[in-house]
Amino acid sequence: MAQRYALVIGISSYHRSLGNLTKPTTDAQAIARCLREHGGFQVTLLTETLALETLRQTLKQFLLEQAKGNDALIYFTGHGILLESTTGYRETFLAASDTEIVRQASKPMEPLYILPFGELNSLIQQSSLSSLVLLLDCCHSGDMLERDPVERALSAFNSTQRNYCFITACRSFEESRAKRSDQHSLFTGALLEALAAPTRPEDGSTITSGLLFYRLSQSLKGSGQEALHLGWGNDIAIATYPAVKSADSEPALNLANPYIGLASFDSATANYFYGREQAVRALQARLVNCRVLTVFGPLGCGKSSLIKAGLVPELRDRPMKCGTL
Repeated sequence: MAQRYALVIGISSYHRSLGNLTKPTTDAQAIARCLREHGGFQVTLLTETLALETLRQTLKQFLLEQAKGNDALIYFTGHGILLESTTGYRETFLAASDTEIVRQASKPMEPLYILPFGELNSLIQQSSLSSLVLLLDCCHSGDMLERDPVERALSAFNSTQRNYCFITACRSFEESRAKRSDQHSLFTGALLEALAAPTRPEDGSTITSGLLFYRLSQSLKGSGQEALHLGWGNDIAIATYPAVKSADSEPALNLANPYIGLASFDSATANYFYGREQAVRALQARLVNCRVLTVFGPLGCGKSSLIKAGLVPELRDRPMKCGTL
């Protein structure tokens, strides 16, 4: 069975040409705590100050050695830098603590001591992982998913049927926002809410990569930044909350007949519909990016029950603005 490893990085201390950040340290600490307590990850946490060479070697050791053959998760929060040449070529970089921006009159700014997204893609391509979740909370982070190199880097995953999920805090032309009055950045605050325990502890829940992005996209609507997602393969479980039963609570006696014969389940009998939670979550995730959802299968396999007693009650309780049944 694959083990689970997480590398959590929050860089808040930077060269004066970039300026320090106030949220990354507390953001990274909160994410690390959630992954350790509810995701079963062995977490490596790096905060405050991180030089480029240390950042580069840490990513290399994590992807190529520590997490080899296992489930891996990388969370990064800090400065992201987008450069665009006069010919329209764009490239985005992760900034380390010693990153320096050189500005000269009539010349484009020149960053020093930076980690290009392409270098991270190269490390991912060389890795041999069971699954990978990458969460980037930095300005212009969506550029990583809007460029061709990431598709080439992920071809290694596609060819071996491994699972991956990349989520960025914003699109390439957007900044990742953080209000001074809030404890966390906008994206990480929404991320922590999406990974939180269920309102009813007795229900329990598993937060998968698909459900995580669905919740994130709903939370960030109208915020001025839009999370982007790129994935392949199966949903990846990130946090799990086992059902908690109260020792002194007695289940209420229900005298209604739960056996409905050959009839399909619907909203009136949804309370008796169990065992299709993963399928319902998969349908919800698909509705995020499509306007029409088609469910098909052999006669009697449970299509109508899945829609009427599984998906529809869930959408009614948690309405979404996209998707048409």
